[in-house]
Amino acid sequence: MLAFVVKKPGDETSAQDLAAYCRKHLAKNKVPKKFVFLDDLPRNGVGKILKTQLRKQAADLQPDMAVVFLCKRCVRHRKRLLQEK
Repeated sequence: MLAFVVKKPGDETSAQDLAAYCRKHLAKNKVPKKFVFLDDLPRNGVGKILKTQLRKQAADLQPDMAVVFLCKRCVRHRKRLLQEK
């Protein structure tokens, strides 16, 4: 699993700090394997986060994990994506 993180200005939090926090507060299978730090999340004109752009970026960073990231909630979508490959 991949996590996109936007830090507050001046924050010195590292990926190791985030991983330790997640291991302490989340189930083992929900702890992200990799953290990607961004200056800002992509948003549309209304201010909603553009998840499609984040998914594309995740696929570029880790193609083998992209299906998990794209299809966490929707079984139907997962089947369609696997058929496209």
